[in-house]
Amino acid sequence: MEQRAKRRGALAVLLVSLAAPLGSEAEEAWGYLWTVRTMQLYPLTEDLIRVGRQPGSHIILTHPMVSRRHVEIRKTTDGAMIADLHSTNGTHVNRRALRAGQESPLGAGDLLTLAEEELLFDWTKEGLFEESLRHALLARLVVLRVPALQDRTIRALGTERRIEGRSEAAVDLDQERLRMSYANETEAQAFEPGEKVLVGDVAIAEGGLRLSLWGVSREAPLQSRRAAYSQLVHGELLVGLAGSSPEAARANFESRWAEEGMRFITPLLFPVMEIYSEAQSAESGLKVARGLADLSEPVALKDGARCLAFLYRLDPTDAELPVHAARAEARWVKAMAAANQSGLDELQRSELVAALERGKGLVRTAGELGANETKEVEAEIVEAEGMLGKVP
Repeated sequence: MEQRAKRRGALAVLLVSLAAPLGSEAEEAWGYLWTVRTMQLYPLTEDLIRVGRQPGSHIILTHPMVSRRHVEIRKTTDGAMIADLHSTNGTHVNRRALRAGQESPLGAGDLLTLAEEELLFDWTKEGLFEESLRHALLARLVVLRVPALQDRTIRALGTERRIEGRSEAAVDLDQERLRMSYANETEAQAFEPGEKVLVGDVAIAEGGLRLSLWGVSREAPLQSRRAAYSQLVHGELLVGLAGSSPEAARANFESRWAEEGMRFITPLLFPVMEIYSEAQSAESGLKVARGLADLSEPVALKDGARCLAFLYRLDPTDAELPVHAARAEARWVKAMAAANQSGLDELQRSELVAALERGKGLVRTAGELGANETKEVEAEIVEAEGMLGKVP
């Protein structure tokens, strides 16, 4: 009873801390800012937005290292610009430092760092919520508080059949209850409570939060500190709300996500997992992501490409990250083309075409940074385009 009361108290404190006002949307917003630490949403309704500790600023940040007048954000005919106002502790856009007084364009999903305060920018609230979700979970290590099934392969009569390990968590926030359900449990292996796994992909889907999880196989040999993990296992976890019916639970989840974003997701995940900080995730997360990009399964290549591209956004000075991400995009397209010789639907094809375009952009970026292997990756992209073109 005492432990349950402590949990309830901790959750109550968390919910109160997330209950700050989101900001007025009475006027039409042209963009949005989201503070990562306090989870506040700020609609941008003026053409000039002042951000800092100074009273009267459009957005007041209370962190003591933020300057009284830290930055200005301007709406322009070409988009948006941010300007450092000679701040004491500096301004970064996607971890690139701005000089005192320097301006920089802003794009969807950009991460702004004002001293030690982080904010995300996007043109729409929906886009911003999705970016905040990726920033909180994608390529992060988490420690599970519940078992989660792993995929498995059945071999018989010279053929292989892959069975997806899918687990579902239905959370009742009011009663602090959690119900787990599992598909394909027979002879299945699972990630155990307390096990550390990487989030390879994250999305709002099927009336819940869908997480693609990757961990190191228990049979894997010890790796050197620098080597990428090579034996990885996968499972999928869907986290949603409990309800009187599946339809009601999905509708409740979708409406709360659309209104609250991560302010709703954070307490939902509390009984399911503990999220490591970015700094704690960095080295191991990169090793897992690089390992995914070297596997043959389409889901591994897709998740590896997504994680590596995201990690490059967090560290845009690492010339090798865009190379690894572009190669994973090309290999994912080749794997999908090889596995779907009978044909692809319109959605699959458009997704693969987009992956190749991302790969081309990443290769150009890597070349500008002076990376090696860009010619080899360009050749892989051309090969992938050719394979995709032959699939009906």
